[in-house]
Amino acid sequence: MTNKLSFIIQVIFVSILVWLLTTLLFTNEFIFNSGDDESAQVDTVEVSDGTFTGSAEGHNDQLTLDVTVENGEISQIDVTDHSETEGISDPAFEQVPEQIIESNSTDVEIVSGATFTSEAIINAVNNALAEDSGGSSEAIALEDVSDGTYTGTSEGHNGLMTVDVTVDNQEITDINVVSHLETEGLSDPAFDQVPDQIIDSNSLDVEIVSGASFTSEAILEAVNDALSQN
Repeated sequence: MTNKLSFIIQVIFVSILVWLLTTLLFTNEFIFNSGDDESAQVDTVEVSDGTFTGSAEGHNDQLTLDVTVENGEISQIDVTDHSETEGISDPAFEQVPEQIIESNSTDVEIVSGATFTSEAIINAVNNALAEDSGGSSEAIALEDVSDGTYTGTSEGHNGLMTVDVTVDNQEITDINVVSHLETEGLSDPAFDQVPDQIIDSNSLDVEIVSGASFTSEAILEAVNDALSQN
């Protein structure tokens, strides 16, 4: 009798363990979000009327959407592509875009049980709006910049960013990020791509890296600030 009872307890224990592991693997409920979202909220007042495309990393893969802005207000959000799990992610797709439109802001509630999908929608909307918001500083004409190395700063996602920019014969030949407080991993694509784009095109009119929009903008602002020191 004792052996039978022990066997039943073991079966129950294994069943509970299997259920917990299944839940952890196939739902968003237990995903712990660090809060270090790379994309920053964009003021829609700075965005021109139009439809803009943004993307962000979802629970399973990239999520892409279109955001329509009219008279400084978000009027429509269409998710054009995603690989989220059907059923589990549905509440996020139903609620988050509506919240953003109603509040005209991405500072909205995360849907419980669909945390990662909710964050992906918010980040993709921010990235879409960032494509048009642009920087606050006016680009510097390189013909007005003397040869030399100049230091510039800007406000990054987590704090101050400092860069050194070298100009030789009216061309940007080197950009060195001296210090920053950006989130490792999330910001890496911006540091890898944006300085190279600037040097290759000898211009600040370059592509913002999707998923690292705020860091991309900070690099551009810092380079522009450095060039203005001439």
